[in-house]
Amino acid sequence: MIPVVRSHICLCALATSLFSFLPNVSASVNDGSSQCNGHGIPYKCDDGKTHILESGSYWLKPESSEDDKDATPPFAIAAAQEGTIVYANNMEVIGTAKPPADPGESRNFRHLYLDDGVLVSKDYGVFVENNGKVVLSNSTLRDMVVGFMVYGGTAEMNGGALEAKVGVLATTEYEPEKPVILNRKASVILNNVKIKIENYQPELTDYLSAAAKIIEGASFKMMGGAIDVVNADVFYTSYAGRVALDGVAITLNCKSEDGPYGGGCAVFSVARGGTIDFKNGNAGGINSDGVLIENLMMKDEYSDFNKVSIENSTLTIKGDEAHGIHFFLGEEEGLLESRSYGVQGGNDEYEKGLVILKRASLAVPDGIAIYNEWTSGYVELSQGSDISGDLLLMLVGNSGDSFVSIRADASSLKGGIYSDNGARAELSLSNNSTWTLTQRRHAGSRDQDLSGSESFVSLVTLSDSSIIFELPASNGYQILSIGKGDEKSVYIAEGDARLYLNAGGLRGDQRSDRLLIYGDVWGTTKVYVRAAPGDSRGNMNDGENDESASIIQVAGRAKEDSFILGGGYTTLNGSPYQYRLHAYGTRFSLEGERGAERKRRSLSADIDEQQLLLVDVGDQDGEEFWDFRLENEYVKSSSGSHSEAKVRAVVPQVSTYLLLPNAVFHSGLMDVSNQNKQAEAMRAAPQEFLNKRTSFFTNAYGGRQRYASDLSKVEYGYGGDIHYDAAEAGISLKAVESGSVVGFFGAMGTYGKFSLQPEDVEGSKKSKFEKWSAAVYGSLQHNTGLYVNGLLSYGLFEGDVSTDARGKTASIKGKPLSASLTSGKAFAVESEGLVFDPQVQLIYQRIFFDKARDIDNFDIDMGQPEQWTMRVGGRLSKRLMTNSASHSVSLYGKLYVSNDLHNKQFVSFGDDFQLGALGSSLEAGAGVHAQLSSKFALYGDLSYQHKLTSAGFSGTSFSGGMRYRF
Repeated sequence: MIPVVRSHICLCALATSLFSFLPNVSASVNDGSSQCNGHGIPYKCDDGKTHILESGSYWLKPESSEDDKDATPPFAIAAAQEGTIVYANNMEVIGTAKPPADPGESRNFRHLYLDDGVLVSKDYGVFVENNGKVVLSNSTLRDMVVGFMVYGGTAEMNGGALEAKVGVLATTEYEPEKPVILNRKASVILNNVKIKIENYQPELTDYLSAAAKIIEGASFKMMGGAIDVVNADVFYTSYAGRVALDGVAITLNCKSEDGPYGGGCAVFSVARGGTIDFKNGNAGGINSDGVLIENLMMKDEYSDFNKVSIENSTLTIKGDEAHGIHFFLGEEEGLLESRSYGVQGGNDEYEKGLVILKRASLAVPDGIAIYNEWTSGYVELSQGSDISGDLLLMLVGNSGDSFVSIRADASSLKGGIYSDNGARAELSLSNNSTWTLTQRRHAGSRDQDLSGSESFVSLVTLSDSSIIFELPASNGYQILSIGKGDEKSVYIAEGDARLYLNAGGLRGDQRSDRLLIYGDVWGTTKVYVRAAPGDSRGNMNDGENDESASIIQVAGRAKEDSFILGGGYTTLNGSPYQYRLHAYGTRFSLEGERGAERKRRSLSADIDEQQLLLVDVGDQDGEEFWDFRLENEYVKSSSGSHSEAKVRAVVPQVSTYLLLPNAVFHSGLMDVSNQNKQAEAMRAAPQEFLNKRTSFFTNAYGGRQRYASDLSKVEYGYGGDIHYDAAEAGISLKAVESGSVVGFFGAMGTYGKFSLQPEDVEGSKKSKFEKWSAAVYGSLQHNTGLYVNGLLSYGLFEGDVSTDARGKTASIKGKPLSASLTSGKAFAVESEGLVFDPQVQLIYQRIFFDKARDIDNFDIDMGQPEQWTMRVGGRLSKRLMTNSASHSVSLYGKLYVSNDLHNKQFVSFGDDFQLGALGSSLEAGAGVHAQLSSKFALYGDLSYQHKLTSAGFSGTSFSGGMRYRF
């Protein structure tokens, strides 16, 4: 644990001692030895006039020793009295604070320290009081102890550099004997200045070193430039001091743990109504606090808030001991004698810390983003801001003293929350904000005993926003506890409130993230459960009772729809089975001696008592307990021998995946059928037409069929509607004749679209695919009428599978291969002018599916299904005579029976699933072929197909096209 006690000095004493040496300096400026008309250093002026110094390089020499507290430290430029203005251009001043060559002698170089309440400083560069003013341009102050001392008045620096132990000390002028602030405000303005602060002896100077200390209503403004600090605060403001930064780059390296206030260094340190505004910049620190806010007992003359505002900027703090924002309760003078530290006794009111981020980022990758000790802190984020840490928030103190409120509007938080001894943390997320819970990866030396898997929050308000549990790694799952059991409404959901959890391997060890709520729940939250990576199906049992897990428990009032699954279902463990969220409500917990009685009063008797985490919530009437559980859905068959069979329900898109191979096979059969028509058309054409030049042909075809599966519901058998349309173009080479055999050869390309809609599957949606293929074909015909046709085709297809709940679930791609061999013999019936053409056809198809990943986190491995189909039948045609030899019309009718020669085939979606058979069908149809000229022909075809077995396709198809010979 981080220690509560902090060895820091009272701020009241700091304000007094810090400027206790000023009377000596002021006397030196006004001792009558003014050098207003000179051109060297030191330059002291109080005549109320304007003076200019140009180009010079000077060294300050010590004029006093540590033992002479009344001696006056050297300074470079001093301006006193209103109206006195000194402009110094292109000046270089080197002070006395150069580090010793031997680090072992560092204790002999105490340049800045407190001695009996008196600040001892060896030198300073610029001193301003009594509304005087000094303006430096393109100048350098190097090796200074104090760069600027402004005690009522204005100091300005444009360009140049400042190297010192304390860059700026500024305070409103006051009378030492009377704590009454006079009307002599202090103001410091820096433009594009580079500041370097290196405290090489932090054990001696303690809290004194800083880039700027602004107190007692003084103001500091810096635009542009850069600040580099080692072992010191960057900015400290108190007693209504104000700091404004715009476009400043800041780096801080806190090499020593004994920094300001005994707890390291801080980029921004605020107390007693101080304010810091940081815009359009970036700041980084190592082993430090990003924002340090000290809250003290309230006083009337100061604001009750200590405030830091960060806008359009980044703040990154690195190191195991780092804090992004640190709120702590300060020690008033004499307070420790009257009470124990951290106990805000009586009716005393204390200041509060406020940090505002607007379009800003605060990151503490190795430490604690927000740390609170015994006080009240408020953090507000808006307009895309984010805060992240190895731990988001840690609170130390009891419930009456330690409190943090975080309000995020269109912003993000990342990290877990630890709450000590009943301290209170309230979290409000709105306008698409997110809080991502993570487990600790780094533990500082002061908090080794913190658990990284459990977070505690007193109150959560979730409005159109999300709480997200990070995907688990080796540390396992997380628990988020909300409420302390002492208040009613602890979880409030408004609008589109979302909760993302992880789960997998649902067995007795309860491998899932969990939400535990000690209090009442208001509103409805959509829950999204993600399968954790690396979880194996081997962690799941086949028993039904093991397919259930408690993920949300409420010891308080809730409703059945307080938590619902987004999309209605989820999947786990890399398999496609549906899990749904069911609510079981009971007035009492199932824990305790009366567990048996409470179980009987539960809405369900199937709740696994060992999976409940909430402690006994009491025996009084009126108390409620709710358990929201992930459970498998099941499909029951209502017919035949399977009436009692029950299998797990799958997600809707699985029906499309299981129908897809047969849909591709069926479209392949339509392609082969139409491609064979080219050979048939050429055989029917006059010989003189064939013996001429190459011909071009094009045609279109399509159909609508309904598929019925031979598998039952418990075997995941699905029917569906398939719609396929295609266009084809190709060339036929001129006939090659050899004796009594004529050969025809050609090539063609096909583009088609098909859609697939599963039947009677809730949540399924029509999915569309595109298909491209190229084919070569040939035909050999004997003058006896015997012929043989051959075809080889290869292509590709792709499309997206969609459902109502998920939209697109996966993109499926594949490469279909098909080959066919057809043989027949035409018989002429001369008396009737008819030709009978019986055929037998053997078709082979194979699909090479690409592997894919489903949106519900399971793999789609369709493998390489194949299909053999036998097609037997024939056609009867009649050629009508015309007056021209180059004109002819042929009518035909056809009848075919097709049957698949299949074995059982399976695809894999985590588990293996059997594909339905292609089935047998009867096809009947009619067509026409018209040769309109010696070069041009038209043809068309219409057919109906009906399944003959339990599996098969039924529906109509058409085709039509034209042929042109060049």
